[in-house]
Amino acid sequence: MPDADIDAPEAWDLQSRAPNVVVALIDSGIWRTHEDLAANLWVNPGETPGNNLDDDGNGYVDDVYGVNVTTGTGAIGDSAGHGTHLAGILGAVTDNGKGVAGVAWQVQIMTCRFLDSAGQGAISDAVACIDYARLMGAHVINASWVTTEPSTALELAVASAREAGMVFVAGAGNDGQDNDRAPFYPPNLPLDNVIAVAATDAQDRLWSRSNFGAANVDLAAPGVNIHSTFFIADNNYAAMTGSSQAAAFVSGAAALVRAAYPAATPRR
Repeated sequence: MPDADIDAPEAWDLQSRAPNVVVALIDSGIWRTHEDLAANLWVNPGETPGNNLDDDGNGYVDDVYGVNVTTGTGAIGDSAGHGTHLAGILGAVTDNGKGVAGVAWQVQIMTCRFLDSAGQGAISDAVACIDYARLMGAHVINASWVTTEPSTALELAVASAREAGMVFVAGAGNDGQDNDRAPFYPPNLPLDNVIAVAATDAQDRLWSRSNFGAANVDLAAPGVNIHSTFFIADNNYAAMTGSSQAAAFVSGAAALVRAAYPAATPRR
């Protein structure tokens, strides 16, 4: 369908790069040496690689490119592929003659791993990731995971991110449900820095399994058969589907908006 896209070329005429914007990808990790991602990874300036020390005193050892909160270290390697796929959508290196173009051609992707190889993780670990992203100066958080259990700790962490000026992008979920009737978190958190994202298909229609909600889902983005970076090899790519992928498009766009308007806040 014509124009069933995010009008990225038109946006790129205005802003294509966000070199000073940090997007925290809270997910399954990242394939750090991927040919289309390596140059756009955030690097912790306070950490010395490979010395097995917590140089910057933030509680994590060798968190050079981010952190694995389940191990307390910088072992951010992706065991599921999900995080690597989202990283390429929001910020694959562009104009390098390889792979795909990220929404933000240049950006700093901070990795915070809490999901395992089956895509499962504890909300307490997700909270630790949010706190890490805030502590280390991220501007945007991509949270492409959901739970049906409300969590005061999760809400407080996202509220603290809001006070730090951070935009929190959340996939709406892939259960084909109305989030207004059956809440999913974090997309249903009652905070104005949360952007809840549904998934659309190539015909610009709501994907059949995407969650939705007039009150609790803010917008939709492409999420069906999205080709992006993948794990296993430095030159691996794959197609995946879900509101996770849709959220990554919005996170990349949020990075470009932040680069264009550095004084902007989640509230305006």
